[in-house]
Order: sequence, then structure tokens, then C-alpha cells
Amino acid sequence: MQKKSFKAWFENYWYHNKWPTIIILFFVITFIIGFSQVVLEHKVYDVYTLYAGGTYLPKESKVEIEKVMQDAAEKVSDTKDPKESEVNLQMLVYLSKDRIAELEEEYEKQGEKFVYDIKENNDVRDTFMKQLISGENVMMILDPELYATAEANGALYPIKEVFGRDMPGTNSTGYGMVLKDSGLSVRYSAFAALPENSIICFKKVTHAMTLIGKSSDQKEHIFQLEVAKEIFRGIGE
Repeated sequence: MQKKSFKAWFENYWYHNKWPTIIILFFVITFIIGFSQVVLEHKVYDVYTLYAGGTYLPKESKVEIEKVMQDAAEKVSDTKDPKESEVNLQMLVYLSKDRIAELEEEYEKQGEKFVYDIKENNDVRDTFMKQLISGENVMMILDPELYATAEANGALYPIKEVFGRDMPGTNSTGYGMVLKDSGLSVRYSAFAALPENSIICFKKVTHAMTLIGKSSDQKEHIFQLEVAKEIFRGIGE
């Protein structure tokens, strides 16, 4: 009798609440799947690096640059299993005013008009600003316009403070190194795929990072600086 009563109750419930129940179950299942993917796929990296500029970096070059950084991380690591070293090279394609002028000129020579998505370009810049304020990346390779923004906001280490010596390609302010003069793309060919006027710089721990707890222990930040020093070891000496 109990089974029949439950069956009758369920049939009555299903008759009156079929679609609301299906909709609720759909959203619950979608949330569970999405949440589990975020949890399972989230990776903690040893080294975070940011490239933001007007040229798309080919996949092969990206992989090679990550390998250079991974090798450096393994050399300076004294506690991590080398097999667990992970590098995250984030790429933001941003068209600065100078880059847009270059592209317009190139297209004009071909008898075409250069068109780009202004909103998307502005969104990329917003993403860059978020990374500058609270991102975990330390080494950055930036378009000169974005570099100027980072320097103006006091977000960068002096180059000499990072390496303890004068470095080739250091600019007049002392907070960045011009890629083409830094010796980096000579030692590692993969870096030659980046615009030669890119500026290499290193981001300090920001107040925003402190507020959200990312810098409560600066070991990870210091480790990334050590990786950068290993990459440049011997260059300019």
C-alpha cells in the first residue's frame, strides 16, 4: 500500500510540476558539471608570465617560451619535483595607437582598409589593467604603450634591483628592457617571434594583491624573480 501511495503521490506531483522540476534539475546539473570542471581543471602554476602586444604569438613559439621558463624553474627550484613545474604564459593581443597606425599603413599599400573591433580592443586593455593590479604574473613582455601605463602606475621593479647589475637594453628610466637589445631573443630564438620593440619588465606585489591575500607569503613571487634571473644568467656579463 505504501508503494502505491508513493506512486500515486509521485504521479500527481509529476502531473502538476513536471516542467518546473525539469527546469530546476537542468540548472542544478549544469551547475554541478560546471563547478566540478572548474575545480578539476584549475591548475596552480609555478611561473606566471604575461605577453601583451600587437602581434599574435604562434603556438609553437608560445610552447618554446614556456619550455625555456620551465627549464629555468627546474634549475632554481630546491623543493619542487621538476615534473610538477608548470608555466602559464598568458597572451593578450592589444592594438596600441602606434600599432594601429602601422597596420593602417600596411593595408593602405595593398589598397585595403584596416578594420578592427574597438570594443574588443578596449576590453583587452581592461584585462591588462586587471592583471597589472592583481595578476600573479611577475615577468611581463609589453607593448611600449602598455609598458608606459605599468611604469606610470608604479607597478614595476627597477631592472637593476631585480638583477643586481646593469642589464643590456635597459631603457632610460631603468624599469624596462627593450627586447631587441636585451639579448634574450639571441639566446632563445622563440622570443624573436615577439615584436622587437616590446619591453621586458617585472611587476611588484601590489596593494590589491595584498588585500586579496595573494601576497601573504611572497615565496612564489620571489621564486618567479629567481626564474627570471636564471633565464638571463650570463647575458650582458
